[in-house]
Amino acid sequence: MKVTKLLAIRILGVFVALLLGGAMLLVSGGGLDIAYAQTEPREIEIVSVVIADKIFDGGLHATAASIDFGWVGGLENEHPPLLFAGRTGDGVLIPDYTVTAEFAEYTIGQGIAVTVTVELSDTPWTAGFVLVRSTFVTTGNIVPIPTERCPDFVELQMNILSVRRGAVLRDTMLPNGWQWQNPDTVIASDTESVVAMWVPSNANYATAFREIAIEIDSEIPVIIIAGVAVLAAIVLAMICILITATKKRNGSTVKVSVAKGDSAEQNYTKYMK
Repeated sequence: MKVTKLLAIRILGVFVALLLGGAMLLVSGGGLDIAYAQTEPREIEIVSVVIADKIFDGGLHATAASIDFGWVGGLENEHPPLLFAGRTGDGVLIPDYTVTAEFAEYTIGQGIAVTVTVELSDTPWTAGFVLVRSTFVTTGNIVPIPTERCPDFVELQMNILSVRRGAVLRDTMLPNGWQWQNPDTVIASDTESVVAMWVPSNANYATAFREIAIEIDSEIPVIIIAGVAVLAAIVLAMICILITATKKRNGSTVKVSVAKGDSAEQNYTKYMK
């Protein structure tokens, strides 16, 4: 019994010593990164790259907004490899990889081909990875230069347009090179807003759009003007009738035969009849 207990104690002591020795080895060897680097490197690949929209500048340089990596032959639902464009080490930003990206053409457009090249950095952490393919082809967008940067651009100082119902939008002029997006629009009672646009002469700049609220003019003044016009026409017609009747009554064009022997009073009576 005593021999068995002694043997058990010795085995336990050896086990504890091995644990302590392994812990000291990890601490003295640099911790987790060194232990990870001692494992067999695993192959990784680029899964996807998101390219940030580029404002036209006449160049081909592209910027990768994000990159996702995956294991080559990895297990289903396995956590992807953790690689970062920048990681802090002792107060210094150490990237796990560097990226260069380039558009295939520098014209403004959507879905332009972009070639992305990735290189892993030489660090204890990335020593556990092998990137099987360093290039990846994706697409990105080159967008026009903001309108506000155009030297000829003048902001539209109009938020509300007062116009009568039934008016055609093209009849209302806009200043500083602005134009209506749909000039043939006929203003109706339910028209709430219209859109004005400014088109730059240089196609590398963006077209500006501004929504303008519509305020329908009151139609009461129109009714009053129409009523006054009708009343004036009636009065004018009555005046013409009175003038004509007066002329006939005065006999300016009436001939009356005067009988011989009639007195002046008799002739006046005949004239008035």
